[in-house]
Amino acid sequence: FMKFYFISGVGAGILSALIQPASTIPIIGASGAIYGILLGFAVMYPNRVIYLNFLIPIKVKYFVMIFAALELMASMGGASLQDGVAHFTHLSGMIFAYLYLFWTQYKQKNARINMIRFPGFKNRRSGTRDFTRKPPAELKPDEERELDELMDRIAMNGYDSLSEKEKIRLLELSAKNPKDKQ
Repeated sequence: FMKFYFISGVGAGILSALIQPASTIPIIGASGAIYGILLGFAVMYPNRVIYLNFLIPIKVKYFVMIFAALELMASMGGASLQDGVAHFTHLSGMIFAYLYLFWTQYKQKNARINMIRFPGFKNRRSGTRDFTRKPPAELKPDEERELDELMDRIAMNGYDSLSEKEKIRLLELSAKNPKDKQ
């Protein structure tokens, strides 16, 4: 985590200083590191739901896309000159975070980071274009009934009332249940 934070922050500060050398806004890079962490969270858990002002549910990937778009508009519109915020530093932190995650995935082929991919980009392994999403595994009716029975027992008697075999089966069924995935 600290390595990721520092790479995002230092990269943000250096890239901002190189691209905007005449800027009068002080650049530290810490805000770029925070935006890098936001992007890292969105890349690794894109469908997690967060709540804006504790009321409005939004998936993390859309939340970060909105933040990136706002920062891009602010940096292109010259808002930095008026508000004293280094908006390009925020974008630089996101760029370095994405490059770092991409590099670690490329370097460690066994590590499977869920990088954001867009439909229509070529699949590197097969060379074909992938426009479809695979449907999630569905529970069969008897498996759904079994899961409901286990959940009812937990609600009535607690998790410890299940045997080890039932606990393992509960984990297997929960992993297949598309309702649990967010």
